[in-house]
Amino acid sequence: WGSASFVPRVYPPRWPRDGVVGNLWGLKAEASTWFGREDYFIFGIQVIPLTPQASEPLLDQKWVAASRASWETSMRRLPAKDETWRAFLVAMLAVVDSGAAW
Repeated sequence: WGSASFVPRVYPPRWPRDGVVGNLWGLKAEASTWFGREDYFIFGIQVIPLTPQASEPLLDQKWVAASRASWETSMRRLPAKDETWRAFLVAMLAVVDSGAAW
């Protein structure tokens, strides 16, 4: 899960993709996932599981706002084959701009 207060203490400043780690292997952190390196995969996986009980307290508003340029750009370029990932990015948008998410 992304957190503006957590990222700087663990990863170098401005870690690729605004502090998001897709895969963490012991001491190795990667800005990718098992299924791709696109930003919408890497940010989207941070939102899973998408439930009110899990997402609301764990999606740090400060981090979502700070990383918005990266995931929002990715959301605009989302190819049709990966359209299902849009829901996770819209959930992030709802954290910082609920009106735009609707």
